[in-house]
Amino acid sequence: MAATVGTHVLTPRESGVSVLLGIDQSGPLAPLMSLLAGGRTRRYVRTEAESLKRRCESGDAV
Repeated sequence: MAATVGTHVLTPRESGVSVLLGIDQSGPLAPLMSLLAGGRTRRYVRTEAESLKRRCESGDAV
């Protein structure tokens, strides 16, 4: 089995906030999951980061 945990770290900056997105996979099947789905996972994280950036910069209320 493999466990996947996503993280979001927000850090206040003078010009706003920086966001660090992360993925941690653990367990005996983690290397296999990373091999099979690593590219897709990276695309999903990149899409999330780009969407979050657009939303934050648009000034729309949540």
